[in-house]
Amino acid sequence: MSKSSELEFAQLKTMELIHQVAENNSKIKKELFASIEDIQTILNKRTKYLKLHDNYLLTGHIATDIEIEQFFEQLHIRQNLTCNSPIERNYYSCRIKDVDLCYWCGADDGILEPSENLKSQFKTIYPLCISCEASGHEWSTRAPIVFQSKNKKVRA
Repeated sequence: MSKSSELEFAQLKTMELIHQVAENNSKIKKELFASIEDIQTILNKRTKYLKLHDNYLLTGHIATDIEIEQFFEQLHIRQNLTCNSPIERNYYSCRIKDVDLCYWCGADDGILEPSENLKSQFKTIYPLCISCEASGHEWSTRAPIVFQSKNKKVRA
């Protein structure tokens, strides 16, 4: 961009002003497009929306308070997450669909079925995929079942 265009461009504080100046000054418009192309080349075309629009920005649908409330009725987020926590399907869940994700890597394919013996020992058994089992991970479990009397199961 030329020095004069850079000085003029530096004074523009909003996208609306940039748009107006570019519409009225073909030299600046051409230089802006060239600058954007240069940036996209530098970033190996990794930018998606870096372009000068010929029209004003149109906003999409803005959610109403009711829609936001309905969304949060379906969304559950566990509060006790840490950066060291392995992936668990219930950390982020939606009551609409239930997809098994590997406890260790988050994969949704190649999920193994736990043995009947393991099912009889624990109330909660988290999914495990073939790859994680092959790399030495074991089933992650919670809430062992303890038998107190003949036919009564109790959580430990």
